[in-house]
Amino acid sequence: MGKRLDRAFEVMKERNRLFLEEAAKKDGKTPDSADLPESPENEEQRRAEEKLRAYREANGLPADLSDADLPDGPADLSDKHLSGEPLSDEREEGERKAKEFHKEEVGLEKGDIPALILSAMLVFGPIFLILGGILVLAWIFLH
Repeated sequence: MGKRLDRAFEVMKERNRLFLEEAAKKDGKTPDSADLPESPENEEQRRAEEKLRAYREANGLPADLSDADLPDGPADLSDKHLSGEPLSDEREEGERKAKEFHKEEVGLEKGDIPALILSAMLVFGPIFLILGGILVLAWIFLH
């Protein structure tokens, strides 16, 4: 499997483990991995935790960072990089121009209305012709 898919599975397993631990805490039980027999799932979980810890260290994230602290999507364009390094001036300028471009609202231009009508006729015309033909044939054969 690809690296991204493997990473997604590791994150999913880590989140499942954390959820199960929280559920066990709510029930009053203490999840203790030492009580569990050594199985392939436990070994796989241990390896996933090691990889997650190494990933966080390599990317400058705190080791005790919970999943709730991680962003759900890409960071806001105005934010600085997670490691604290400032964005390059060229990139900041490009992001500013992109924001300005997307703020502009573009209205209809001259000739747009006839073009819209023509394109609607081209799209829905064949459908109406077929339905009309079926109605004409039904009228002829049923009366």
